[in-house]
Order: sequence, then C-alpha cells, then structure tokens
Amino acid sequence: MAALAVSVSAFADDPVKDFSSRVSGSRVSFSYKYEMNADVRVTGRGNAIVQGDSFKVDVDGMEMISDGKTRWTVDSEAKEIVIEKVEGTDFVDNPILIVTSFENSFKEISRNREKVQGRDCLVVDFAPVDVSGIATLAMVFCGNDLVRVVVGLEGGATTIFDVSDMKFLYPENNGMFSYDLSALDSTWVKTDLR
Repeated sequence: MAALAVSVSAFADDPVKDFSSRVSGSRVSFSYKYEMNADVRVTGRGNAIVQGDSFKVDVDGMEMISDGKTRWTVDSEAKEIVIEKVEGTDFVDNPILIVTSFENSFKEISRNREKVQGRDCLVVDFAPVDVSGIATLAMVFCGNDLVRVVVGLEGGATTIFDVSDMKFLYPENNGMFSYDLSALDSTWVKTDLR
C-alpha cells in the first residue's frame, strides 16, 4: 500500500494539530512497547493498525480486531476466540483508539518541554471529557512524531506506550477490520458475548 504523501521530517508549528490532521482520514500503523504499573508490573510489545474507530492489534501473541461495532479477541495458540459488542469508545479496553480519537475525547490542559529518549520533546497533557476509566493522558511529540503516550487510569494504574514506526496510509475498506469465523474449525472455543 502506498503511504500518503505527508512530510514527517518538517517540524510543525503545532505538533498536536499536525498529528491530528495526518490521522484524520488515514489508516495509521505503528509498533509499540508498553509498561503498565499497577499492583503488578506488566510489559509487552505489539503492532497496531487503526482507522477511525476500527483497529487490528497484535500484542504478545493475542490478536484483537474491531470494526467499531464488534470486537474479536483471538488466541490462536489456545484456539480461543471471544466476540463482544463494542459500545462507544472504550479507551480502557482499547487504548489504541486514543491515537485516532484523542481530540474529541480529551481537552488539552498543559504543554512543556522534556528530554524523552534522549531527545528534546513536547509533552502535552490532556484531561478526559466524558471518558470513563481514564484520569489522565499525556502525549509526547519529538518533532512531528508521536513517540510516547502515557495513560493514567482512575484506579491509579499507569500505562506507558512507546510508539515507533508510525505510518499514515490510505484508508482500507476491504474487511481488514473484521474476523471470518467460518475459517475456524470445530477445535476452537468460541465465546460470543454479543
């Protein structure tokens, strides 16, 4: 697939607006590492493709796919799939959606410059607007690139997503954000919670 002709090397006057503009109408792909600090520290890595309220995420051997109405969580190794109805934008269960929906669900409260990953970066703090489960959100931009997202949950847990290899691609309408259940044989455990 061809990438949209977007310059990622030029420094925008406003990285937040530039990022929002590039995300709008694009299929965004990226890799990430995450670290969740709660009662137990959890780490991992994954790859994501997000377009509007649809996404496909491969994380630590699990695959989550959503067309914005239904979410399929697939564990190929265990041969299990869970199918759920998606209601609204659930950032706690699907933090990847923050990439495409942050402007409508969060309001900017502050900006400051910090060294992140050895680079001079802009840290933008947001407060949720009618979003349940999330207390704080910070997005870190180095130049035009989003390099980190920090999500603070209402219960006190914090998850840090270090983002890399972000690409802005033409949108897809070929069913990549749905799951073909007919491809699964009888050995699979299928749990339909819709």
